[in-house]
Amino acid sequence: MAVVGVVIVAIHAAGSEPGRLQDAEKRDGRYYAFDPRPDTRGTVEISKSEYLALLPEGRRTFIAIPGVLLAAASCAVLTAGELRRADRGVAAR
Repeated sequence: MAVVGVVIVAIHAAGSEPGRLQDAEKRDGRYYAFDPRPDTRGTVEISKSEYLALLPEGRRTFIAIPGVLLAAASCAVLTAGELRRADRGVAAR
């Protein structure tokens, strides 16, 4: 699971362009995003249109995580079943 988490973070880091706004949020009726550029590193206020454009990008990772976890759990269950079946075959000999 840790390896999958590292892979997801690496893909996200490699896919994000430097200077691109990230992690849009709404507070007190204003819109904010994180600006990773070295000269303005930190939270900056953005327009509503920029906020709406950033929303799908920020959610993309969270949509993928349950799918990856489900696939990993499925592989673990199938592997455990195969190991149990193999152990029974060895014990029967």
